[in-house]
Amino acid sequence: MGNNRIAVLHLRLKQMAKKSNLEVVRRLTRMLDSSAKILVLPSLFNTGPIFEHYRGHRLARVLKNAAEKIPGPTSDLLSFLAVEKTIFVLGGPIIERAGPRLFLTTLAFSPRGELICKYRKLVVDEEDEKLGISAGRSPGIVKFNINIGVLAGSDSLYPEVARALVLGGASLLVALLRASRRQARLVDLLRLRSIENKVPLIIAGGISEVHGEVEAVVPTILYDENGREVIRVEDEYSRPVYMDLNPQWFSEKPQASRGTLRIIETLCRVMRSRKRLLC
Repeated sequence: MGNNRIAVLHLRLKQMAKKSNLEVVRRLTRMLDSSAKILVLPSLFNTGPIFEHYRGHRLARVLKNAAEKIPGPTSDLLSFLAVEKTIFVLGGPIIERAGPRLFLTTLAFSPRGELICKYRKLVVDEEDEKLGISAGRSPGIVKFNINIGVLAGSDSLYPEVARALVLGGASLLVALLRASRRQARLVDLLRLRSIENKVPLIIAGGISEVHGEVEAVVPTILYDENGREVIRVEDEYSRPVYMDLNPQWFSEKPQASRGTLRIIETLCRVMRSRKRLLC
């Protein structure tokens, strides 16, 4: 498996403070140990915890104002940091504007600064739809030096999504969670996704800061392929968390056949319509 040291930024994020949040990302990334080959940033690492503090039409306006096109300021920073540190970067989701539509989009960059994956969150609930957020069309499998399957927030609620990622060749699952009390409830559920699929899983958590006070902490966790907790960080300050992946946790996964790819396409269509299909 080679060197699979991953750095996860466990971030203390301020509400609607994009300049401040991105400066913390920049500073911590530049301080990273050179042995880390992949950098992971949590959900809404640029805007901070906005979903929990606005409601209805006001939240819809906030989302539109916070949304960025891709490429844009946040994606440009990730690309720059990937080149500067010669590292793979995975971050998000951020709020993306594409024409009149909004998406919750996770971005992945190569050490050359190339955008190699843009995953638009697959599971969108009725509340998200009312806010104008659209669902993506395909699962998020990022081909770094290992294949990473991305679970963004409520993707974790559905075993079908994690299963589609593993069927598609992912050997590691990474769950990107908002720093909020609501998303903290997903932590135990994500351990099941590791056990069900016999793959290691990383939770990228963080801290929600509102008016200078800590409101919620979502732990940053590494589970092995049997769902055993290897690392757990619940600090209330920003710092990188280094995770060394044991090659023994990984089993060789065959290349996805055409039949498997058709199954994945079917799963994605089902998830977009929010119907349940058990694997």
